[in-house]
Amino acid sequence: MSSSLRVLGAEDLASLREHLLRLDHASRRSRFAMPVDDAFLVAYASSLMRPLCFVLGWFDEGTLRAAGELRLIEGRIAEASFSVEPAWRGRGVGSQLFRRLTDEARELGVRRLYMSCLAENVAMQGLARKFAADLVFNAPMVCDLHAEQHRDALVTTSEHSENEKEFATAIMRIGPRWLPLPKRRA
Repeated sequence: MSSSLRVLGAEDLASLREHLLRLDHASRRSRFAMPVDDAFLVAYASSLMRPLCFVLGWFDEGTLRAAGELRLIEGRIAEASFSVEPAWRGRGVGSQLFRRLTDEARELGVRRLYMSCLAENVAMQGLARKFAADLVFNAPMVCDLHAEQHRDALVTTSEHSENEKEFATAIMRIGPRWLPLPKRRA
């Protein structure tokens, strides 16, 4: 099998759209934190082909099977998200995407990288943990991620309304020798 990882451009819009449409119901819910239909995915794919978005694609035998997105929000803040088709999970694809996105974020001068996922999305939390984070559940459905000193830090707030308890939002500080974010006081 031959696989490759590369930056997607406008010419890859059809491949990106097809990748998103191949995601099953559970994968869609996991990626977008809500049920989404095909029309949503078609519009979403188009939204990624704009300035302030950096999209990586992982191809297997020439077919896009995973994507990693980096959206610049403001200043030195960005959001990262990932989608990997079920048959290609557990093969290190998410790790390749994550590593490359954090490298790109560094090059773009991003200092804080946000990632949101459902609290039940243990795969995304495992990916965050793999990249220098310790995952600790402080309360049901809400997690704090703390890293060791001089390592990238992922942290979530534990101040959520009842409707937000199923989300975990991670913050990753990017850059050399960044100290971890301070622990939140109770």
